[in-house]
Amino acid sequence: MKRKYVPIDKAIAWGKEQCAPYFNSDGSAGICAVVAVTDMGYCKDGVTRWYHFDMDGVPCYTLKY
Repeated sequence: MKRKYVPIDKAIAWGKEQCAPYFNSDGSAGICAVVAVTDMGYCKDGVTRWYHFDMDGVPCYTLKY
């Protein structure tokens, strides 16, 4: 199945919603704290990072510049 692109702000919001009892008072929690990343790396530009994760069973990816 092809991965679906999810903007990073939507991925973080979804992750915080899933982990609300644990992170609802910590506004500084990053993507790794709230989204279970299955793989990550750098794009060819050497600056942009990509992250693979599952969102409700759907394989997704996001980019961080």
